[in-house]
Amino acid sequence: PALAGVPLTAHGYATSFSVVSAHLAGSKFNAEWIPLLLQGNHTLVVLMGLSFADKIKTAALEAGVDPQTPVALISNATRANQAVCISTIEHLDDAGAAMEKPAIMVFGAVVGLYAVLG
Repeated sequence: PALAGVPLTAHGYATSFSVVSAHLAGSKFNAEWIPLLLQGNHTLVVLMGLSFADKIKTAALEAGVDPQTPVALISNATRANQAVCISTIEHLDDAGAAMEKPAIMVFGAVVGLYAVLG
């Protein structure tokens, strides 16, 4: 994420981060981590979530996560064809549909630093 202009921790934005997978065995959706989106001063990195963008959005909103929570989608990270899309949970499904796999998702206030560092 830092190479894409999104630091995982930054003073005043996040003091911790978690890395989770959106996939369970058998290509099933893992929603156990959704409550982490409610944690303050926290950054959440989701691996293998692009194909579940719509389910992530629905589960997050049902859990009471602010629809305006920022999310960065980083496709082909560290490669010459790296692409970054900045969005919100409210528009995660649309943003995800426009991105190429492999991609990671970064949720939290640190995503706002992309405008400065990206």
